Amino acid sequence: MFLSSVRSLKPNHNSQLSTHLTPHPVQAASLNYRDLAIVKGFYPFALRTPIVPTSDGAGVVEAVGSGVTRFQKGDKVLTLFNQGHLAGSLDYTTVQTGVGGVIDGALQQYGAFNEQGLVAMPSNLDFLQGSTLVCAGLTAWNGLYGLESRSLKPGDWVLTQGTGGVSMFAVQFAKAAGAKVIATTSSAAKGEKLKSLGADHVINYKEVENWGEEAKKLTPGGRGVQHILEVGGPNTMVRIYVSRLANRSKDDVSLTISHLRRPNPSKPSLSTASSPLSVSSVASRASSSLLSWTAW
Repeated sequence: MFLSSVRSLKPNHNSQLSTHLTPHPVQAASLNYRDLAIVKGFYPFALRTPIVPTSDGAGVVEAVGSGVTRFQKGDKVLTLFNQGHLAGSLDYTTVQTGVGGVIDGALQQYGAFNEQGLVAMPSNLDFLQGSTLVCAGLTAWNGLYGLESRSLKPGDWVLTQGTGGVSMFAVQFAKAAGAKVIATTSSAAKGEKLKSLGADHVINYKEVENWGEEAKKLTPGGRGVQHILEVGGPNTMVRIYVSRLANRSKDDVSLTISHLRRPNPSKPSLSTASSPLSVSSVASRASSSLLSWTAW
């Protein structure tokens, strides 16, 4: 259904481009769990069908409209996940501008985007590397730095879960910033990969049932971590709280929730809230700024 709408949008240089549109050939695209959720029918946010899938793409500007000021032909660019979300909290309008959900995504030869819906690609990355930043990379970065008063600092302790995109980015960002990382995983092979990326401690949650308590013991004085990237859903959230992993003042802990699973009525979850506005409001209006949220 989705692939049937993939098409070439190579611009006709003899025609007039819309004022602020910036067509570019897509050089690389990356996949996220969100793309699987859309295909399987349990993505909770705005969708249009048929749709060209995937949010994450990298390419080169092929042509620009007469009103474009941010880019010129030949610039290397990345897509912006929500095309209408430029700053501040997501709202009901901006959450309905998702690339690969409402706006045609990166699995096409050529795409046409508003200039505000693209960002410059880092010059030190190739197209494949750059294309991975749009969703998972940005979510991990926002989780560690999105709340200025709770932003990651050298020497902080960070807990990541598993080896998905968000967690793998978070491990690398945290280590580059001089933080200590405790990572959980389900296999020895994945544990070695996490260590190669810089994880200081790896806990196999299949072997250590009370992994939250184990992680807490690894921190100085058993005080717990400052940053938790929660990607597992209700079951792992229970472990975090029951184990009192975050055994600190509410003003000392930053919990980032970033998970998307098939709804289970018996296990309520923020990710399955009935309204994307209500989900983002949980974070933006929390008096202690305990939660930061990057909505899909």
